[in-house]
Amino acid sequence: MKTVRQALRQGRFRLTEMPLLDLAIVAMPDTNKGPSQSIHRMAIHNQPNCMRILLMQETHFELYYRYETWVQYQSRQTSPRIDLQDLARSLLSKSQWTVYGGSMV
Repeated sequence: MKTVRQALRQGRFRLTEMPLLDLAIVAMPDTNKGPSQSIHRMAIHNQPNCMRILLMQETHFELYYRYETWVQYQSRQTSPRIDLQDLARSLLSKSQWTVYGGSMV
């Protein structure tokens, strides 16, 4: 996790928050592995205030909700979770996509 903080400080990973969308974007260089293998979720967990996190490489993208979206968050109002099944169906029908965390694997 220390190396992730260093990568953020050095600009190898960029963290951009879009508060109106409740979205944090973590941009990182492409590697031989996908975004969630390049950066541990807990390493960026406390960095943004947003509940939606997009891990983004040049050719790979992973969107996930922070675990707090499953509980009654007490310190502030959070945005509701969005049902992404229609988007997943559309992406799967058009190209090669893999959907995790739902019934469409």
